[in-house]
Amino acid sequence: MALRTYFKIQIILWWAFSWPLTGGFAQRPEALPPSGPFSRLDGLTEAPVTAICQDNRGFLWIGTSHGLNRYDGTRVLAFYHAPFDTTSLSDNHITALWNDPNGMLWIGTRQGLNRYDPRSGSFTRFLHNPNTAGTLRSNTITCIAGSASTPQLLWVGTDKGVDRLKIENPEHEHSKVTIDRLPAKPTGQPVRQLFVDGQGRLWVSTATALFHTVAPCTSDNPVEFTTVTQADVPRGTASANQTCSFIPDSGQSFWIVSGKAIIRVEENSLHQPHYTAFFYPGAGELANPALAALDWRRKIFLLDNKNKPLLFNTQSRTFETPGSYYARLANAYDCTSIFCDRSRNIWVGTAGSGLFKYSLRNDLFHASGWSARPAHATYDHSLHFGNGIIDQNGWLWHPHKEGLACIDPSRGKVSVFHHDPTDSNSLSQDHVTVLLADPAMPERYLWVGTRGGGLNRLDRHTNHFSHYLEKNGLANSTITAILPDGQGHLWVSTSQGISQLQLDGKRQVVRVQNFGREHGLPEAAFDADAAFRATDGQLCFGGTNGWVWFYPDSVNDLLPAPPVVITDLRIHHQAVSHTGLGTPLSRPVSETKEITLPYHQNTLGFAFAALDFVAPEQNRYAYYLENYDAGWNEVGNHPEAMYTNLPPGRYTLHVRACNAGGVWNEEGARLVILIRAPWWKSWWAILLFAGLAGALMWSIFRSADRHRKLLQEAAVERARADEKQRQAENLEVQSQKLADAFLALKEKNSEVIAIQQKLIAQDRLATLGQLIAGIAHEIKTPLNFVTNFSDIAAEQADELLAELPPLQASIPPATYQNIHQLAADIRENTIDSRDNGQRALNIMHHLLNLSRGEEDRFYAIDLHALLDENLKLAYHGYRAIAPDFNVTIEKAYDPAIGQIEALPADLGRVLLNILNNAFEATHQKQQAAGKAYEPVLQLHTETTPAGVQIRIRDNGAGIPEDVQHKIFQPFFTTKPSGNGNAGLGLSISRDIIVKKHGGRLEVSSRSGEFTEFRIWLPARQDSH
Repeated sequence: MALRTYFKIQIILWWAFSWPLTGGFAQRPEALPPSGPFSRLDGLTEAPVTAICQDNRGFLWIGTSHGLNRYDGTRVLAFYHAPFDTTSLSDNHITALWNDPNGMLWIGTRQGLNRYDPRSGSFTRFLHNPNTAGTLRSNTITCIAGSASTPQLLWVGTDKGVDRLKIENPEHEHSKVTIDRLPAKPTGQPVRQLFVDGQGRLWVSTATALFHTVAPCTSDNPVEFTTVTQADVPRGTASANQTCSFIPDSGQSFWIVSGKAIIRVEENSLHQPHYTAFFYPGAGELANPALAALDWRRKIFLLDNKNKPLLFNTQSRTFETPGSYYARLANAYDCTSIFCDRSRNIWVGTAGSGLFKYSLRNDLFHASGWSARPAHATYDHSLHFGNGIIDQNGWLWHPHKEGLACIDPSRGKVSVFHHDPTDSNSLSQDHVTVLLADPAMPERYLWVGTRGGGLNRLDRHTNHFSHYLEKNGLANSTITAILPDGQGHLWVSTSQGISQLQLDGKRQVVRVQNFGREHGLPEAAFDADAAFRATDGQLCFGGTNGWVWFYPDSVNDLLPAPPVVITDLRIHHQAVSHTGLGTPLSRPVSETKEITLPYHQNTLGFAFAALDFVAPEQNRYAYYLENYDAGWNEVGNHPEAMYTNLPPGRYTLHVRACNAGGVWNEEGARLVILIRAPWWKSWWAILLFAGLAGALMWSIFRSADRHRKLLQEAAVERARADEKQRQAENLEVQSQKLADAFLALKEKNSEVIAIQQKLIAQDRLATLGQLIAGIAHEIKTPLNFVTNFSDIAAEQADELLAELPPLQASIPPATYQNIHQLAADIRENTIDSRDNGQRALNIMHHLLNLSRGEEDRFYAIDLHALLDENLKLAYHGYRAIAPDFNVTIEKAYDPAIGQIEALPADLGRVLLNILNNAFEATHQKQQAAGKAYEPVLQLHTETTPAGVQIRIRDNGAGIPEDVQHKIFQPFFTTKPSGNGNAGLGLSISRDIIVKKHGGRLEVSSRSGEFTEFRIWLPARQDSH
């Protein structure tokens, strides 16, 4: 048995090692980078590029000799000088750009300094005025500099010296700027470069001199300069190349690029600059030292006097010769500016050929032709043979065109895994190309590459496969090789580039990054199983023309998520600007968080951009309109969205994007859109239409009822007239024959007349009843006054009688007796007046009831609905006389309260009166206290064992304690007299609650703090 197993292993190993490798070995020329010039045809306002800058959002700003350009990777937006518009650029010839820490863009021109505020989208000008102090010394701006440590200071170089700008509250949109002119420069030449070092010193470079301030610069310190000698900073032999540029470094140190050397500047023990020079190779000189930039790898990019590129490594402090890609950027063009953006691209502006871009990722992947194939690296958890592996258990795993084979030599067992279309846990494709035991968990997971089925992960505990395809982010689904890096992540070569799979602790894929030609790969197609890992960690993949090798650690952090901005808004296919007439935008759409549109502006288009400039044409986008779309809309590299006929409502547009490496910015950009409903669908219009319809129906009903009554009366009159006519005819015919009958008829006629008179009298009595009801209603108020005033007079008479005995000794007896008798008579007469007034009131009530034909009736009502109805009436009624009044209403209704038995009209009068008083009290307090006071009204209901309680509380001026006991007395009021304030409202309200409903009405208040009315309504078991 053991011998048979041995022969099986030998046959398998021979078969595995005889598996042919594919691929050619010819040398392929290095491909050109996917970059090219930006010319006027591509959107730039002019080919000569004079300055380049990137703002805080990620937009690239390009200054030219004829205007300013903003580039978002897809579109170029141009800004020009507009005559007679002081919010536009002061001049079209851009000379300098600077983005300060607060997001403001400063633009130097030949006709003054400009500040661009992205929040308002407008420019503010700062110009020279010879007759005004505190202005720029010259309109010709040459350079601008600032520091994050002192954002309130900005330094501006001109052709006549340096100016200092002091900015008050630099984070505000309309900050005040004060300009100070520094002492005249020592050389008398235009300023070429400015720089603020880590100590706060200002460095100034001209064509022939270099100097810095003696002390750190602040907003108040006087400025004193000292000159830097040629011994410290050797400069060029000609005045043209003696200008110095400055490169910041870590900490307090920085680099000076001069015509002869690169100088590192550090602080010595005496807090003075210490210089260390590194001379250019071959004692060469730079034609323009100002053309220098620091890339993300801490290398300084330079152009020598023949416009050839040169690199200085600030870490190893050595000069390097860059790849041929750099040469293409510099060889044939007159360079004018250079800039390294956050996407690790170098932008080179030229004098006449536009703008060139070079991606630093192009230097990360190195290519070489085929030579003798290097030995495979030894992996910790698997032994490779050919393109199969032997795992830790001694099992043999081998890829095949018809599945994945697994052989257990100890038992002579062979298992084959196949693709099953009905089983989602099976292999994704039968054609298996490459295998790799997981570097972190080799005993459990096996990675399986296929031809067309992507990458599979086999869980050996469950024999289930997980699948990763192009839709999951892979560059291509044909896998040719798999290698692990030092961190346990996987690098996969495909027929369309290389993909990196970042894994978590559970060996799940959490991120996929793709690399292709746009990242510097010389080719995208790789050969099957042509890969190895070198001992120093380099990964090597073989393609049709040779090897590509790189260090994974230098590539891992190259693909940050791109910033995403919304760059354009179109309404009915017309672009909308924040400066246009009738525009809904108050600032640029990229700075707008929310817009409000009328109902007819509901066809909207949006443009957006991912501010990653490595390969903008490969950026991908997705958008989602919240409250409208069912899910995300994947639109590839088309950064636009369009919606037509959006119904009124509130929406939020979410935009996310990924760069060419497949890294998504999930947060993205968002814009809230509110589309108002048409006026005829607003709540007030609906109420108005309902009111008009009700009024029309009521008018029609009244007219129809009146017409019906008139017809009935006319029919009755016609019937009577006909009857009289017939009687008259009969009387006329029989008048001669029947005298007795005539007399009888005469008597009958008299009876008819009497009946008619009786009917007329009854009609008059009905009219009189209505008149009496009206008179009774009008008399009630004065009668209430009489009865209530009688009560007060009686109380006052009692008080007078109580005060007399102590004064009896000081008053003559006769006078005292008269006063006492008079007070007693007054009290008796007052009591009689009260009794008779109350009797008259009872009569009036009776007359009113008789005029209505019924007594007051209780009805089942919704208490909360009645509260809300009267709250609305009171609030809107009060706002009609005080439009500026607002109040916070807090409700706490007891849901256990259903319907109650009450007199709805009377109870509504009580609620309306109390609510009106509350609004008036809070409004008066608001007028006295100002904005620091916020009116609040609280409505509470609750069920009690005896019935229902209503509490109405406000935080108004309150009721003085000494008058609270009089608040329910008739004719008592704390309001100013003369405005219809009779003081009867609360008295009538208490009568309605106490007398008609059998409840209680109480008040509690604290002067200056609150007033609370409490209404108790008893539970009623009977329903009338």
